[in-house]
Amino acid sequence: MGKASRNQRRRSSVRSAKKTRNNNLWYGLVAVLVIVGVGLIVFQSIKSREDDVGPRINTSTNAGKPTPDSHWHAALGVYDCDKWLSDGTGDGVWAWPGSNGKQILRVGTQQYAGMHSHEDGLIHMEPSASEDAGKNATVGRYFRYGGWSVDADGYTFLGTTRKNGDTCGDQPGKFIWGVGKFGGDPANVTIEPRSGNPSSYKLGEDEVVVLAFVPEGKTLADIGLPPSVKNLVNPSENGSASQMQTPTQQVPAATSAPPAGVPAAGEGVADQTPAP
Repeated sequence: MGKASRNQRRRSSVRSAKKTRNNNLWYGLVAVLVIVGVGLIVFQSIKSREDDVGPRINTSTNAGKPTPDSHWHAALGVYDCDKWLSDGTGDGVWAWPGSNGKQILRVGTQQYAGMHSHEDGLIHMEPSASEDAGKNATVGRYFRYGGWSVDADGYTFLGTTRKNGDTCGDQPGKFIWGVGKFGGDPANVTIEPRSGNPSSYKLGEDEVVVLAFVPEGKTLADIGLPPSVKNLVNPSENGSASQMQTPTQQVPAATSAPPAGVPAAGEGVADQTPAP
């Protein structure tokens, strides 16, 4: 009788241990699922906030009341050794090179350019499609649409090409770039040096972007502010009235490929913080 009792207790103990292990496995699985679920929710929340940035597509049918944040402006200045580049339109400004007489186009195509200029040195961000909106509104995209190019080594702009290793006169030159924030006073903007590839820099409202090829030893502070900064005061009043604004629908794409100059999807993003 004592032996049978011991065997019964042993079997009961084994069953209890198995049940405990099964419970532990079940609770562990539930915990993993909860952690994964919470992680996915947090990730989606962060991603949604990152995607929900301007400039936004204008979905308003009322021409007098466009969608908020659907028309942004950033001032651009491209410096070559001792001067701000221009095509002769004005001091440090240029005419947009792509047009069919009715719409502002990406150079080499019949597609609307959601990033363009109006002879004011400003980058007008007026997206009509997602490819030009939000995080896609980069310096490189603007350059590509204009038929130019820029990367971490230099630029090609308005017929001038400058790369690290070139010279300014008899002095070795270097490519530097930076970004500042316009706060209402054209004379009070500080351009902070940046590192990385300016092509992938995500533009913001009222920013001032400077791309400069300068002699060794010269800094962004030495060259001052681009002439286009003053046009941020009343950007809607600047530019050529003959140039069309954002179309209601995007013009069908042409078969020819657009010029190079913007990083392909998946490439690294430029450093959004000031260089040390």
